[in-house]
Amino acid sequence: MTREKFSEGCDKVIRFSFYALIYFLPISVALIEIFSTLALVVFFIKRSAAFYFSFQERKTQNLPCAFPQAFHLFLEAYRPVRSPLNVAIGFFILANFISVIFSQYIPLSLKGFFFKVLQSTFIVFTFLEGMKTKGQVRIFVTIFMISATLVSINGLFQYFTGKGFIHGHLLMGGRVTSSFKHPNDFAAYLVVVLPIVLSLILYRWHISGAIQEFGDFFIKDSHKLILRGGLVLLLILVLVSLGLTFSRGAWLAVLAALFFFATKEKKIFFPLFIVVIIFSLIFIPRLEKIRNVSFLSDDVKIHHRDVERMKSEETSFWDLSKAYLRITGHIGLGMGRGGLWYEALNVIRTYPVFGSGLNTYNKVVSYARTSPGGYPHNCFLQMGAEIGIVGLAIFIWIICALYKSFFRSWLLINDTFLKYLSFGFITALTGFIVHSFFDTDLYSVQLGSLFWLFLGVILTMQKNS
Repeated sequence: MTREKFSEGCDKVIRFSFYALIYFLPISVALIEIFSTLALVVFFIKRSAAFYFSFQERKTQNLPCAFPQAFHLFLEAYRPVRSPLNVAIGFFILANFISVIFSQYIPLSLKGFFFKVLQSTFIVFTFLEGMKTKGQVRIFVTIFMISATLVSINGLFQYFTGKGFIHGHLLMGGRVTSSFKHPNDFAAYLVVVLPIVLSLILYRWHISGAIQEFGDFFIKDSHKLILRGGLVLLLILVLVSLGLTFSRGAWLAVLAALFFFATKEKKIFFPLFIVVIIFSLIFIPRLEKIRNVSFLSDDVKIHHRDVERMKSEETSFWDLSKAYLRITGHIGLGMGRGGLWYEALNVIRTYPVFGSGLNTYNKVVSYARTSPGGYPHNCFLQMGAEIGIVGLAIFIWIICALYKSFFRSWLLINDTFLKYLSFGFITALTGFIVHSFFDTDLYSVQLGSLFWLFLGVILTMQKNS
């Protein structure tokens, strides 16, 4: 087998892995691990073969093959595909490794470094390795939309029957979870799906009557109307499913994403405004009945009743003061984010530079925890607690570098399909980032993988523009 054929065979396996990964991402954590690992392993096999072939060529040509030359070939063989984020991601990996050295629980940090950080960040490099053409991106997006449709239908099925047909999950307190374990996770997934569906709808309308690109790859030209109608139905399905999660953080994230989208497509601002009003009129009145909690401290109403009871029982000043503190969120006994954020800030104050150590948050706060739940429900605070302010700053550098690179290249994109789709993906990422301020997205296997995968998709579209 020639070098070129072997390399192309590896790329095909990598592409298949990502097609399977995006399809099964909302369905199975185990399959996410399997296919992301498969892509990573094949990536290293391909690069190892490249090193072997290069070394053999030097020997055949009677060129020097001592350690300096071999080391240079090694570095060249394993160098990732160039992208605007390579340096920032490299420093992020380094920051995580340094946090392992200074970790309060080194075994936990080592496990997190090899099985979380490296596996997640290398999704970007392996995606760039295997996805090379616009057609391959189209296939990836189509599989993504098929999976999103299936999961959204499962969410509605779960709502009306009480049990989903995927995994058989039951409604959680009247809230839809679909194939996810928690309504907030399902909502976070829908946050990123919605802008992409919207971008495809706008693309279809933009080229109405012209030669289509997205549809021609999969269906006949006579079915253009069906494709547009299907996308609109999917958009409605996603919106209804999002509403039935009753996830306030996700609603806020979608609102931010839609506003971001409207800055580019000003003509859709009014229709989006109408959609937001209708959504609010339908779901906000039901929110209090379903959840009956405040956003930053879910147990506020319970605590107010506790305070009134304590007053009537002539409770001591100290116990009464603690009850008031719980109300303000400084000591949350429920899933109140105020108390959880307060704990995370305490960890950052204690370990400000390099953090308490990757993957150690639960251990570090467990001795003083007064609220249940293993995470602070703010990815940025948890990242600052675990890998320090330095690591958090580098992660923000990754995000800023992506947006800077995107807007520079987006203005130069001539391909209409890639122009709309890439803006849909960057909008989806915007919604994801906003939602990460209120939940554990980056620390979920499913949603965390989605973040790094989206970086790879956006960079690939820039490369093919």
